[in-house]
Amino acid sequence: MIKRLMANKVKKNKTPRVLQTLGSLAHTLQAPPAVQAIEPTYHRTRQQQILNMVAQHLGKNPSHPGILLGQSLLDVGCGTAPLGCFFALAGAEVTAIDPNPTSLAAAAQYADSFGTPLNFMRLKAEDILTSPMRYDVVLALDVLAEQPAAGKTVWVLKQLLAPGGLLVLGHTNRSLRAWLMHVFFSQILFKRVRTDNRGWTHFHTPQQLQELAQAAGLKKNTESWLRYSLNGQKWKITRNRRLFTRYLTAFTAS
Repeated sequence: MIKRLMANKVKKNKTPRVLQTLGSLAHTLQAPPAVQAIEPTYHRTRQQQILNMVAQHLGKNPSHPGILLGQSLLDVGCGTAPLGCFFALAGAEVTAIDPNPTSLAAAAQYADSFGTPLNFMRLKAEDILTSPMRYDVVLALDVLAEQPAAGKTVWVLKQLLAPGGLLVLGHTNRSLRAWLMHVFFSQILFKRVRTDNRGWTHFHTPQQLQELAQAAGLKKNTESWLRYSLNGQKWKITRNRRLFTRYLTAFTAS
């Protein structure tokens, strides 16, 4: 009888796993560490994975200091702290574009403090179509969710590739976990990032993105999944299909 009562008590006090996850996620996004402490791990994780993707594409060692020497790189929607700075240090000739003048000014200031020469232009990707410029590497990181027609955007990005070029797309997974983390908790509830038009219909699973890319004439090369570790409070690469909320996929022209 005593054992049965104790078992029932344990059972009643046991919180379902999904509620534990939601509670941990909510606490992490509401409490320290601040966004400034979290974002660097996100950028470092992405830049290393992109470097690995480019190295594999070029058949080079990713630890080579001048791995991108002689390569032209377009950073589409560079935002306020472009990853192009990192790739410029690896030897690439980087052009960073963004239609938002405030973001572009902040990005230019960041690049100056970083000590890297980048060419900044207030443009959208489609504005370059009429120019002869084509790039060996095109980065479009976390921009698809802001586009009304993701398929058209992928097609435009493909047109900007030089022959044999590599397109790297960074996107948000279309999953409940991703929506809770990047929209409900971060934007709506705790307002840790600005509220924008990103929603469920603007996200895509890797398979959905691959279908859009194939329709644009692209072939999948490599892919990496990213998740935010609640325990380590940092971003990391994962192979767990249930846990990842963002991902990187590299494509080449088919």
